[in-house]
Amino acid sequence: MSTIGSRLVSNFGKKMAGSSSSVSGMAPPTTSTSSTSSRTSTHGTVHSLDSITDRINAMRSQEDAAYNYEHYIVQAAGEERVNVTWREKIVHWSYNVVDHFDLSREVVAISLDLFDRFLATLHNKCNGNLALLTSLTTLHLAIKLHDTKRVRMSTLANLSRGQFGPPDIEDMEWCILSALKWRVHPPTAYSYVYHLLLMLPPETSVPVRKDLLELSRYITELTVCDSYFIDNPASNVAMGSILHVMDEIPFTKLSAGLRERFLRTVAQRIPGLHASDPSVLATRLRIAQMLASANTSLAATSSSDLVESGAHNSTTMDSGDSTGSYHSFGSNGSSKRSLLGTRVRSNSTDSKGSCRSFRLAVAAAAGGGGRRVSSHSPIVAGVQ
Repeated sequence: MSTIGSRLVSNFGKKMAGSSSSVSGMAPPTTSTSSTSSRTSTHGTVHSLDSITDRINAMRSQEDAAYNYEHYIVQAAGEERVNVTWREKIVHWSYNVVDHFDLSREVVAISLDLFDRFLATLHNKCNGNLALLTSLTTLHLAIKLHDTKRVRMSTLANLSRGQFGPPDIEDMEWCILSALKWRVHPPTAYSYVYHLLLMLPPETSVPVRKDLLELSRYITELTVCDSYFIDNPASNVAMGSILHVMDEIPFTKLSAGLRERFLRTVAQRIPGLHASDPSVLATRLRIAQMLASANTSLAATSSSDLVESGAHNSTTMDSGDSTGSYHSFGSNGSSKRSLLGTRVRSNSTDSKGSCRSFRLAVAAAAGGGGRRVSSHSPIVAGVQ
């Protein structure tokens, strides 16, 4: 298992033991209210349980009908569904881009949903150039449609180091929109997380609500990297993520009674989405395996990285930056590394440290041990 993020378990421990940070970039979950039929957000917005239920059920209806991956896949028996290595690098690069431009990380989930469904219409057969052009275009679409900030098409085209220009992205945009029949607003796992957590009992404390939102969102970001979840409904991923985080919260902070009331409310109001559903259980198991694998990979790669860093420092008196083996972000070879960036992101949890280990875990799983990826990669050097 590769492409899983870092410091998650330690983050759980820190979050559960100490105070929780505020959630910015996305609307926060609800605070307590005396009414059992409504929830009030920390921004003062009142949501009735009926309206929350209607939203979730509408998203599930879209998920089952218009955005079901199985409706797009055209696959012969035994044919490989997707080139996992290419996809992991594309996800990695996409997170690099959104972090660099300080965009919502949910954009990556939407971009990869478009990417996966489009390639499914092509029998998942493509070369490196098509994979790169498709990923540039789906990211362009996701940013344009789902973020308030704008990134010029020419800027994204420059990331291909001259392979593609804006006209290529425009032509591919029409191909993708036609193949997907203009269905470019998929419900994401984080959308479900946000709405499902509005169903928490009013007595649930604000810090616990924020922990549940932040950590569940973080897990949904990691699941984008795992091709196992391509055809797994986003609602199941969201429910599995919430349940996994709940397991990490002590009963002194979230009582068994509150958990039971939450799960009962979800089961009663959202048909087919409950903790004991086999698909939700399978998702929970995969998430647990993903995070357990992260610990093993990160422990090995961190030790290797430390040894290599020590060897480097013993032979040079350079700037002391031992991260030179990691790709810089910009097309001009800029030293500004979005994964190792110094600024703090507004819409992710502990992104500076977690992204660095996230990169290490992927490289280790791919056999790179944190070293530079070959230029023969389907994603050219400028966008790795």
